[in-house]
Amino acid sequence: MCNRCGECCRVLVMPFGDSEQLREFLDARGLVWTARSGRLNVTVEHVCPHLKGNDCDLHNGEKPVACRLFPAQGQECLGGRNG
Repeated sequence: MCNRCGECCRVLVMPFGDSEQLREFLDARGLVWTARSGRLNVTVEHVCPHLKGNDCDLHNGEKPVACRLFPAQGQECLGGRNG
């Protein structure tokens, strides 16, 4: 359930196939990743330019599909990762 914290708009979580070479590449660059179900989720700090406070300034019809569906694609709420 969304608590409207805006955390999902402050970071990007990108899934990749898991491999030792990719882990080494990410570690060498200081990127944060987690392994889960045969994939690596890479977390990159990046604030969406449409985030104002904790709200998006785009109306639902203007939002990209991924933003309208989040977290319905199976990703956990990012706000829960710190607390």
